[in-house]
Amino acid sequence: MVPLKNVSVILVSKDRPDYLHDALESLMPQSKFIREILIFDKSEDPAKATRIRKIAEEHTAALFFRSAEINTSTLRNEGLAIATGDYLCFLDDDDFLFPDYMESQLTFLQNGTSLVFCNYITIKHPRHPLQLDQVVNRYADLIRARTWTASLGFGHSALSIKRNAFAFIASFIPIIHGAMFKKEALEKIRFSDQMVFCEDLHFWILFYKYNLPMAFNKSVLAIYRIHENNWSSLFSAKHNLEFYTSLKNEEAVSGKINQLILHLKIFKFSRWGSLLSPSDRQSIKKSILKSIYLFPLIIRVLPYYIILKYQNYLSRKSLR
Repeated sequence: MVPLKNVSVILVSKDRPDYLHDALESLMPQSKFIREILIFDKSEDPAKATRIRKIAEEHTAALFFRSAEINTSTLRNEGLAIATGDYLCFLDDDDFLFPDYMESQLTFLQNGTSLVFCNYITIKHPRHPLQLDQVVNRYADLIRARTWTASLGFGHSALSIKRNAFAFIASFIPIIHGAMFKKEALEKIRFSDQMVFCEDLHFWILFYKYNLPMAFNKSVLAIYRIHENNWSSLFSAKHNLEFYTSLKNEEAVSGKINQLILHLKIFKFSRWGSLLSPSDRQSIKKSILKSIYLFPLIIRVLPYYIILKYQNYLSRKSLR
């Protein structure tokens, strides 16, 4: 039986009251499952902060004003610390959940799963309005492709994330609000306060590191909106380097082939070692050379990258 009033929703906002209103409205049809909505607002515009306060009151959400200097990871960790629900999910102020998101995700979490990712679509706002039936039809090819590729990552074959951490990153790219998880799974898991980008991927990889069961829900339950003020537009190779370096430092990736791929990625995104300290550069080079005999086996992961390129192609096509 799906539990009622037991989900904590953690939401970070900044100077986007109109988007925030849409995000909170998407929660209203499923309020019977929600125990609390925790909003951490970093708005710098006083007028917008006032509007956000009113919107939070209208949706009976707890609102915490925070400095704009505090990064999103720190605020999400604060939300994790004070949340009282047995189940948790995140929602950024410019994103949107389908009316059956809560019930569908909670169903997966009743069978021993610690973390469930749903299928989702990305739309270009405001060119593509939030008319759900039209959106789903427009993105039908991408939805089918993502469903198929996610089945590789979350299945039990050689391409499973249980065997290869990079299947998790390459065959299915989860979005922050497309996941729901059990609070009891968070004993050793928090967002990295040092990361500005990829902090969500880093967070999910820790579930992999600690061998917590994950599942994929093929239902389309979330929308990621792309617009001119998306923070992700500032993403660079430097942030990729930070992400892969964090995986190495935390020993979040196991297995010889996985280790080799990880070191190759660090070497690539560090501009072939130029951004690394001399000792780290030497260590990475030595590790790659010692693993050169594994290069023929890297062909195993080629399906991940082909899959990812295909998904990116369909995504760009749908966003036109």
